[in-house]
Amino acid sequence: MATPVKITLDKEREFLLNLNALKKFEESSGINILSLLKSFDPTKLTTDNLITLLWAGLSEKDSSITKEQVGELVGIENIFEIMNALSEALQKNLPQTLKDKVEGVKNDFLKKPVQTSS
Repeated sequence: MATPVKITLDKEREFLLNLNALKKFEESSGINILSLLKSFDPTKLTTDNLITLLWAGLSEKDSSITKEQVGELVGIENIFEIMNALSEALQKNLPQTLKDKVEGVKNDFLKKPVQTSS
C-alpha cells in the first residue's frame, strides 16, 4: 500500500502516489510514468508535468482539488519544499532500484550551480 506524504500548501495536505494517481498522471500528461522514472531528471520536468503529478497525488486525498488550484498553490517560495516532498513520496513508494536512481539524480541536481543569464 502506498504511503502518503504531508505537504504544506494553503494547508497541510496529503500527497499519495498510488496506482490510481499514476494512472491520472499518465492519462492527463500522455507520459508513461515508468519511462519518466527510469530516466528521471528534475531539470527536464516541465511545469505542466509537475503540476499534473502533484495534482494526481493530491487528488487521491482531496478529490475536489484542480490542476489550476495546484498551480496557484505552488510558487518560487515553496518549490524546493514541494520538490523535497515529491522526492520523499517517490523514495517511500518506489522499488529500491528506482529509489537509488531518483536519489542519485536529486543529489546531482542539488550540486549544480544555478545559472543566470548575463
